[in-house]
Amino acid sequence: MDDFLTSEPTMTPLVAGTSTLTIAATLTSEFGLPGNITAIVISLILSSLIGIKAEVTLFKRILFYFINAITIFVIAMGLNSAGIALTQSQNDTHKTLPRGDTIEQKAEKPFFHQWF
Repeated sequence: MDDFLTSEPTMTPLVAGTSTLTIAATLTSEFGLPGNITAIVISLILSSLIGIKAEVTLFKRILFYFINAITIFVIAMGLNSAGIALTQSQNDTHKTLPRGDTIEQKAEKPFFHQWF
């Protein structure tokens, strides 16, 4: 609790949020799982791996667990939204052939896509 304002406590949710984004986006794009539920479950799992060094009561430990999970989830959602914004112009579903004909590509779910 004493070193709350240092950079170490902020790096852990950032790394966990990036890991959540990577795992959830892969599972949703490859297996068609719902993105929002997949991401929150992964953030709850990763939040349980983050330990609290200070001796606190059980209530505070549970509260910190959920605050960490929501922070990880929000970071993953923000990174996903940034990825959507960066790749939005590159998601063409038509390819133009040299003669001017077009062909339809298989509609695949991209890595960055809406979770809600």
